[in-house]
Amino acid sequence: MNRFSFSGIHKKMFRSNKAFTLLELLVVVLIIGITVSFITLTVDTRIDKIDLEARRLAALLNLVQEEAVLNGSEYALQFTKNNYSFLYFAEGKWKEIKEDDVLKVRSLPEGIELQLVLEGEEVDLSLFNQEFDAGMTPPRLFLLSSGEFTPYEITMKDSYNRAGFQLMPGENGRAKVVYRNEG
Repeated sequence: MNRFSFSGIHKKMFRSNKAFTLLELLVVVLIIGITVSFITLTVDTRIDKIDLEARRLAALLNLVQEEAVLNGSEYALQFTKNNYSFLYFAEGKWKEIKEDDVLKVRSLPEGIELQLVLEGEEVDLSLFNQEFDAGMTPPRLFLLSSGEFTPYEITMKDSYNRAGFQLMPGENGRAKVVYRNEG
């Protein structure tokens, strides 16, 4: 009798071990699912951040272009490696717009690269970081009161996976944003 009851206890322990193993498997699957979800959200968030920056710049370009024509003023968009700023022409020189919250200096978020083509020529923005030589004029895209502007292509890319957005003038001269993936 003792032997029979011992094997019954052994069977009960064996069954509980199987159930515990199944529970462990379910926990592992749940952890993998959560991890994959976070990775997916992180990648989507990076592309969304670049999209937001590209659309913001396009909206600012369109705003300043309209402002130039309506007010008869000359504006420029100046680029450095990690930021861009708007300038206006007054008293015979270009001045940075400082008192306007909309047209303030904008820094690019970490991990976003900026590529610039002005008048068909690619500009090396690595020469123009925050501490560029005072004798060097950073590249500028001009937005004139006549409605004319410097031909441009501005690309904002994710420095990790090369996906990004390109800004260029549309048929009506307004900036448009196009998704690009160089994989």
